[in-house]
Amino acid sequence: VFERKQHYFRFHQFLVSSGEWTLLDDMATSYTIFAPVNSAFDNLTKPIEHLLQPAYQLHLSDMIQHHILPNQVICHDDFTHGQRFDMLNGDGARANVKDNGNVFV
Repeated sequence: VFERKQHYFRFHQFLVSSGEWTLLDDMATSYTIFAPVNSAFDNLTKPIEHLLQPAYQLHLSDMIQHHILPNQVICHDDFTHGQRFDMLNGDGARANVKDNGNVFV
């Protein structure tokens, strides 16, 4: 899906470079990916393109795993404000549901 959606190009690039793409090939496993759009990367205070270098492989994998919720499929309308998630890398994350319906995790 990501390779066909131009506004997720940068996340797709990080996902493939990290090698975590192979985790998503297992059709027996369900997951939700919180994929930032390209403009989200532009709004970071520090660039992260250096994570594409081999020396930063572990950091890149950790960043990608922070965006993957394992063993659950959650649709946009199923989020509740403040809902907590345990991401693939072990970090916790919370849903922020805005009045206009936008969801940020």
